Amino acid sequence: MPQERADRRIGRVAEGLGAGSDCRGSAPPRSLAARPALEPAVWGGPQVASSGGDDVGDVREELLELERDGWQAISEHRGAEFYSLRLAADALMVLPGDMVLDRQAALDSIDGPVTWDWFRIENDRIVSLGPDAVALSYRVTAQRPGDAAYLALITSTYVRQGGSWLMALHQQTPA
Repeated sequence: MPQERADRRIGRVAEGLGAGSDCRGSAPPRSLAARPALEPAVWGGPQVASSGGDDVGDVREELLELERDGWQAISEHRGAEFYSLRLAADALMVLPGDMVLDRQAALDSIDGPVTWDWFRIENDRIVSLGPDAVALSYRVTAQRPGDAAYLALITSTYVRQGGSWLMALHQQTPA
């Protein structure tokens, strides 16, 4: 019985990280291969080098790059590999479907059988929470093959440890 509940939870986690049934709206599906190379604030957009400085604009660009890289990694079934290097030891993910996952549960469930066809990040905002903590909030629109578009408001909170930004908290709120 506990294994059945764990299997159902992992299935719900994959949905929470993905499409979900409450998605509204639509966006034109575009294959990843057809995406322009320099589309700003969209996966596959310009690469931004980390400045290592404390300028809010530099930090914003660095964290947007991490978010895009994370979405890309999930799209390529290598999300667990990517996030194993980017999640803080005590990280939490708060996902649709009444799920709060610790670091290990998130890593165990992040690479589902279905990936994103495309995604778009827009309306990003950053809030400094101190010298080594920042929250990045944005709207994402994404779509999996055969599903309606997934619209969500995302907030990822990062802490700087050892000179690197690590995700401490990630929350998805369906829009």
